[in-house]
Amino acid sequence: LFVGFASYAILVGWIMITGLFLRQVLGYSNLQVGLALTTLAVGYSVMGFFVLPLASAWGFRRILALSFFISAATLAVLALRIEHHRVDIAFLIATWILGAALNTSVNLTLGPILVGLPEHERSTASAMSQGSRWLGAAMGSAGCATAWISVVRANLPFFSPSIGIEAYRSALMLLTIVGIVGMLVAP
Repeated sequence: LFVGFASYAILVGWIMITGLFLRQVLGYSNLQVGLALTTLAVGYSVMGFFVLPLASAWGFRRILALSFFISAATLAVLALRIEHHRVDIAFLIATWILGAALNTSVNLTLGPILVGLPEHERSTASAMSQGSRWLGAAMGSAGCATAWISVVRANLPFFSPSIGIEAYRSALMLLTIVGIVGMLVAP
């Protein structure tokens, strides 16, 4: 259940905090933010075709742990290079990679587990998994928002791009920790 929680915490938390950063700190329009985040959806969608064959070939646990490692590494790289103050090709590539890694961890959280359960236990397991995913989404957003607000509040009444960068970095590092924990507890 934690794997689903962690996957959705990273996915929803990253989308929320990155949209906020691009809009509030870099001054992007809503359309520009949407276009910048499109590569996440593309990476997420494309990887859907490869998840199960990869898991079959290399093993469920290995691929799941690797997807969390890639998510954590990508978030850490984004946090460390954010001083460039723009969405560039490196940001788009990192976003695509993050989308692909998150698709892998999301798709491997339930399907293989359900196959091994008796028929009468599948609906309960599915409901519990869905609940943990929604909780992860809520906690990912709340955790990122708390990290953002903590940094901004510590610097009130002034707000500058450097404060916004630190707030974004602290939220990304929180998500990186979630990814590392997800990698360590992958079933």
